[in-house]
Amino acid sequence: SFSLQADPVFPFDLAFLSADASPGQIDLSWGSESERRIYGWLVYRAEAPQGPFRPLSRFPVPSMGDSRRPLAYNYTDTQVSAGRLYYYLVEGITIDGLARRSPVVARRAVKKPGPAD
Repeated sequence: SFSLQADPVFPFDLAFLSADASPGQIDLSWGSESERRIYGWLVYRAEAPQGPFRPLSRFPVPSMGDSRRPLAYNYTDTQVSAGRLYYYLVEGITIDGLARRSPVVARRAVKKPGPAD
């Protein structure tokens, strides 16, 4: 016989990560099914699928605290160039300093409407 237990150091159960383009920005949304001892979330961007990935801010998006229910987060990247394809991931960081990265998502930036549009 055997038994299964949740990994106590796995900081989150990611439910989704999505990226949507609107003029001049890319809006990231992600959610977790549960979170344990999360300090916050770092958002990373790269211009190639293999990286290098660089953080978009110096400080993490604050966690909403331990939860066994779904939680959702948003981040808007306004430093994008129209037509360029960007790759994103989020990293959950625990209060103990452990980290786990999400899968990568990609989105192409779109042009801001101009006077002739």
